[in-house]
Amino acid sequence: MTGVAQAMQEFGLDGTGVKIGIVDTGVDYNHPELGACWKTEGCPWQFGEDFIGDKYDSSSDNPIIEPNDTPMDCDGHGTHVSGIIGARGPQHFSRNRKVRSG
Repeated sequence: MTGVAQAMQEFGLDGTGVKIGIVDTGVDYNHPELGACWKTEGCPWQFGEDFIGDKYDSSSDNPIIEPNDTPMDCDGHGTHVSGIIGARGPQHFSRNRKVRSG
């Protein structure tokens, strides 16, 4: 439909060696469509930092900044963005699902 698959095939592109940085609310790296792993061989999530922690509230006059050991998403937005960029396809939901209207 968009021609992306054809262009990738013609130019021999498959994403090998591509690294992408995402600065957002974190990522739920345990999600099955995002690999369900963290810093293990073959896992897409090899790097990541939590810069502010789960207690941070941007509306507070004195926001609490307590970074966690991993960048686990506490909001969902970062996981959504990560899924758009790097999801591995239908790993969790049935491929036989049908959407019906009306």
